[in-house]
Amino acid sequence: MKSFSKLSAFSYQHSAVSGQRSAVSGQPSAVSLQRSAVSGQRSAVSR
Repeated sequence: MKSFSKLSAFSYQHSAVSGQRSAVSGQPSAVSLQRSAVSGQRSAVSR
């Protein structure tokens, strides 16, 4: 049972790390959205 508890703890840590990675990957997409919005405003001003 000890080995099983270690395995479950390892899988839990792995899921937590994957969650942090997905959160970090979500930030760049938000930044790219802001950039596209800014570029849209610039194009509107240039018109």
